[in-house]
Amino acid sequence: MKPIVVSLTTQLLLSGGLSGFLCFLSIILLVTVAAPLGLLDSPDARKQHVGDIPAVGGLAVYLSVFIGAIIVDSGASVYMPLLIGGILVVTGLLDDRFGLSASLRLPIQAIAAMLMVYVGGLGIESIGGIFGAQAVIFTGFAVVCFTILCTVGVINSINMIDGVDGLSGSVVSLTFLPLVYLSWTAGESGLLLLLISFLCSLLAFLYFNARFFRSTAEVFLGDTGSMLLGFVLVWTLIKLTQGPNAVLSPVAAGWIFGLPLVDTVSVMAGRLLAKKSPFGADRTHFHYKLIDSGLSVNQTVVIILLIHFAFIFVGMLSNAVNVFEPILFWSFTLIVVMHYFLTDWVIGALSERKLCRS
Repeated sequence: MKPIVVSLTTQLLLSGGLSGFLCFLSIILLVTVAAPLGLLDSPDARKQHVGDIPAVGGLAVYLSVFIGAIIVDSGASVYMPLLIGGILVVTGLLDDRFGLSASLRLPIQAIAAMLMVYVGGLGIESIGGIFGAQAVIFTGFAVVCFTILCTVGVINSINMIDGVDGLSGSVVSLTFLPLVYLSWTAGESGLLLLLISFLCSLLAFLYFNARFFRSTAEVFLGDTGSMLLGFVLVWTLIKLTQGPNAVLSPVAAGWIFGLPLVDTVSVMAGRLLAKKSPFGADRTHFHYKLIDSGLSVNQTVVIILLIHFAFIFVGMLSNAVNVFEPILFWSFTLIVVMHYFLTDWVIGALSERKLCRS
């Protein structure tokens, strides 16, 4: 009997459809066992949601993508990031259950990054021409060190934006869209399958999490989801920016990551200047500032998505027309500095203007 040959389009439809459907079912099932397992997110001084919310969204996303990949037989290029990412899923579950300290989470994130380099064969060897036409190149152990630094940074950036219903899932979904296009143009079928599966699973998750569909979130991603999505994102960005067949400039990749990167660098710099842990929890993030200024959750999500879309647009446009990388890099750096010094003033001025009108 001849083997059945399935086209890539059919695989994408099957993988995406299965992942979305399985995520929808998984959330319904996992919500019922969240309390016995202790996977509940309780409100506190920083978290202002009402009641205990099941933090099982990330686990549902992971299981749905993994099971979908097995059913469709997606191949090693899909299984590899899922298997390595599984380490972070287990860590995230323990964190959601027991509340692990940064001193325990960060080494495990670093181990995942090392496995990505030594087992997955992915590492950051070039960050583009940030000082001129000549690209900055890393070799040897410097590749491992810089890859670990970037991986830990991206993972925690996604974790840090997970503070408003519907925000992190929406931001990551929006970020995945241009990466889907770039994976398609690069002929990276495995990466394309992975991204489509995650994208469809996230859409199913957002049905339960975003306030566009309900009055309040019924499920959270948890640290399980934020760490997993951060790892998948950095895996994808490295895959697309490194090597002779790269289709994305490393500097343009920073713009596509956009607002989460800007806000994370700004917040961590502020904490360090205040002699606090850069990984501590507070309400200095952009989304908290918008909420505290009187905006609703949905208004906050829409504003952040619009700003993030602008970053993505600049990144994709500059990548297409080969904008001089130093201009792109230092422009991004200037935005980080402006965000740190001016955001509070701008939000305060707009809030006062709103009060005067009312």
